[in-house]
Amino acid sequence: MAELSEEIGFRNHIAVLVKDVRAPIERRRQIMTELLEYMRSDYTSVKIAAADMMSYFFEKLPDMHERAIDAVYDLCEDAEEEVRSLGYKMVCQTAKREHAWTARNADVLVQLLQNEDPSELEVIRNSLKDLLASDPDGAFPVLYDYMNTNNDATHSLDLRGHVLEFLTDYAGIEVLESLSTRPQLLELFAEGLLRSLKSSTLYETVAIVDKLLYPMVEQLELTQLSQQAVQAILNKTMIALSDEQRRPESRTALPSTIQYVEEAGAIASLPASDLQTVTSIVDFITSNLLPAQIFTHLIPDKQLEISRFVIVLYGTCITKFQSTTGLDQLDPARDALAKHFGVLSKVGVILIFSFRL
Repeated sequence: MAELSEEIGFRNHIAVLVKDVRAPIERRRQIMTELLEYMRSDYTSVKIAAADMMSYFFEKLPDMHERAIDAVYDLCEDAEEEVRSLGYKMVCQTAKREHAWTARNADVLVQLLQNEDPSELEVIRNSLKDLLASDPDGAFPVLYDYMNTNNDATHSLDLRGHVLEFLTDYAGIEVLESLSTRPQLLELFAEGLLRSLKSSTLYETVAIVDKLLYPMVEQLELTQLSQQAVQAILNKTMIALSDEQRRPESRTALPSTIQYVEEAGAIASLPASDLQTVTSIVDFITSNLLPAQIFTHLIPDKQLEISRFVIVLYGTCITKFQSTTGLDQLDPARDALAKHFGVLSKVGVILIFSFRL
């Protein structure tokens, strides 16, 4: 009973302290000191009450920021989930009140993305998303560094994966909205995505293309990004093809290779993509997938899939540029497919008519 009375007394005292939010600076400093002490109380309700009130005094007391931030970080490691969740939110709130803390606090939130508790992870992601929207200039460079870490240590690679997952699965729309009016950050973000493709897994590549690069090219009409993205994907396609050709279990289907080609084709189909971007994919297919020593070893379904890619890309050129003029570079693909009509008897007629549009 005495403990309950003490806990209530502490909370009541905190409620009184907040009434002095406009007091002279020295009084506010005293109040802040008390609140920081209460944030280390043994009572959960007292910690929460003090943390809530601390945010009202934080902004105007820069000389106490370091102590306040350390107290917030301690909340994130508390034994109680309710307190930890409040700590995650306050990591964002303190940076929103004072942008000088954005980079450091964004880094902390990225580290916290390793949390395996679903409910806590949702709070962390929302806090990081909120911080990105509030101060993109301070937060995005932090994410860029994690996306493109040169450290092969497992810890660094795990964090890179968490950042990519956050960007692709939870914050894509907000990211694009925030960057659309900030050309320099947009360029930095695009560069980061392209660089991250070099070391991304197939799963990560599909997510990056579908959730970020595709909408960026589509909504912002970035022709150069389209070219760069397709080239980056084709570079990965070449590596995948070389690997799958060496393995008997994959050389008849080339699953990763074909998935990469499909991702490149999705980018090339967008209005912002130019003729060169589209034909570069056809050139890749012609040189690397249509030669008999590769094509004839594929199972029929995969032969049809590759043929469909070429037909769709050819149709894209005609649709986008309203003419077949200047598309002579596509003829080798048509001719190569014609040689395989014996293998593709079921679609031979379709192919013939498709290439005679």
